[in-house]
Amino acid sequence: MSPAQPPIRDAAPCDAAAIARLHNALWHETYAVLAPPEVRQAMTEEIRLERWRALLGGPGPHAALVAGSGPDLAGFALLGPPTEAIFGGRCEVKHLFVRRDRQGEGLGRRLMAEAAHRAVHFGFSGLGLGVVDGNDGAIAFYAALGGVRAAPTSTPAHAGGQEIGCSPGTISAV
Repeated sequence: MSPAQPPIRDAAPCDAAAIARLHNALWHETYAVLAPPEVRQAMTEEIRLERWRALLGGPGPHAALVAGSGPDLAGFALLGPPTEAIFGGRCEVKHLFVRRDRQGEGLGRRLMAEAAHRAVHFGFSGLGLGVVDGNDGAIAFYAALGGVRAAPTSTPAHAGGQEIGCSPGTISAV
């Protein structure tokens, strides 16, 4: 039997340490074979904690969402204005991670549904995101939500990746 579905809520400054810990662990797990060793070594929990504290502690044109409460979060999402022209009028999903032991429960879909709702509220036409080539699980997940592959890119942020666009109407909560 799967655990109860955690609530999706806005992240607060007090969540910075839990998000940084989860982000670091899941990023290293996901990119163990996709990112060069020097990039993996540079991405530490301490650096992530500084970034999350800055994001959650100040104003900004972004939304940070978490699944769960306290130090044991099941997942998170970060969205904000697009950083690449290919996103057009779409809000960019900058991060979406769900703990591997909680994948398949609908948490990623629920986080994306809330992200789509926020994007429309912020005045965007949909969601866009970059996925590194080789992250086949993520590509399949976004395709199942109605995501459409745009074009390959070689921007520093998404080198060797591809951009995916999602329409808010194609993402529904389960």
